Amino acid sequence: MEDYLEGVPCQIIKLEATHFILNEGRLLRKDSEGVLTLYIELEFRGDLIQRMHNEYGYLSSHEMKDLVVRRGWWLKMDQDIQEFVESCSNFHIAQKATINTGT
Repeated sequence: MEDYLEGVPCQIIKLEATHFILNEGRLLRKDSEGVLTLYIELEFRGDLIQRMHNEYGYLSSHEMKDLVVRRGWWLKMDQDIQEFVESCSNFHIAQKATINTGT
């Protein structure tokens, strides 16, 4: 039986280990451009997405990811953001209004 972290096999995590550093007790991830972002723990992820939503309004999942990834990172981040955007009924209303008005 293989060990998993957040649904990801530990073997994959070991392969990705070079993308992470520990700095003063904080786990950081280095992206392809060398930019470091803080690993966001499970209990803070929803709050971060909600805060970005409150500050920037009804964004697509791609736009939301662009905002969130500058502030932090976690496994399955894309999936969590997609689920948040899809669950927001006001987002769908705002998108419809944008399409109908052409703005």
